[in-house]
Amino acid sequence: MSNVADGTWGPPQIASTDLIRTGNTLPRLFHLSLALSIAAASAGCTNQSKSPSTAQTDTKYFSAPVQDEFLGRIGKTYWIKSGSGIKFYATEKDALNKRNGYEAPIEKLFTIDDLFRINYSKAYRVKILENNQISFVEEFSLSYARNKEYLSEDKNELQELLKQSQSRIQELENRMRILGVSSGTRLWLRHPIEGMPGLTQITVKNIEAIKKSSEKLAIYLLVTSEHGEKKINLNADSTDDSSINYALNSKFYTEKTKKEFSGWGSKAINFINKGGIYLGMSDTQVVASLGRATKINQSVGRWGTHEQWVYGDVPYRSYLYFENGKLTSWQD
Repeated sequence: MSNVADGTWGPPQIASTDLIRTGNTLPRLFHLSLALSIAAASAGCTNQSKSPSTAQTDTKYFSAPVQDEFLGRIGKTYWIKSGSGIKFYATEKDALNKRNGYEAPIEKLFTIDDLFRINYSKAYRVKILENNQISFVEEFSLSYARNKEYLSEDKNELQELLKQSQSRIQELENRMRILGVSSGTRLWLRHPIEGMPGLTQITVKNIEAIKKSSEKLAIYLLVTSEHGEKKINLNADSTDDSSINYALNSKFYTEKTKKEFSGWGSKAINFINKGGIYLGMSDTQVVASLGRATKINQSVGRWGTHEQWVYGDVPYRSYLYFENGKLTSWQD
């Protein structure tokens, strides 16, 4: 049986670069670095004579007008302001093979660093300004986004978008604090998440947000535990208080609710730490050990409540059977 863990946006090697961070000191440093990057990029945009590195660019493949147009974008800074459809690649090899591409969330700020050739297409090497992470973008994908006004390169608009982002993130941070979660908060996992077994004690390091669209904001907790630093997607349906609170309660025990598992005993705790089960476990303990079932079939009669929990997909399904909330048998 496999543990049920929450996923996060983007490829693992660059996921942390695509985030707007909140916390005690990071938001100020983050927004200050963005503001400085915008100012520096805006000043540099007037110089259109910058030559790309010879290691990446082979201009013999481009006609003169095309070369002038696309090389003129080098050094410009762009802000993704709506669902753009731009395909980013973490490595030049991925861009070459057009694999592992991902669509960046909006409110990502990047600068075009170079132009080069991928087979018979053109691509840009770009630098993510949060931490100078290098990624790759196909030219036609960027041009399409510019034509649809999904990107902004206007200095004044960039500053205004940045202010809006700061305000929204600050509001989210305040609301999360009211709900009892901020930097330093201790929580316990209700079920396995990101490779950590159920009941693992975690400490919130930061709250992070990704703008998925003009309306949707995805919320993540950056946490630390004995298993290292992890990022947990709350998977909240929306950013209203009730949705966030429901997402928190479905994933974590708090200082107030940890008493719910404090009396489980060493046998249950040991099995949960190893992701195991035994006859007589409660349904809540099984969730802590294996995660939430893919599907639950329930029947109710005079004898009580009978449930069949289904884990996994065909042909690798496992079935667990419960009578009145207690595990009575299973079938692999």
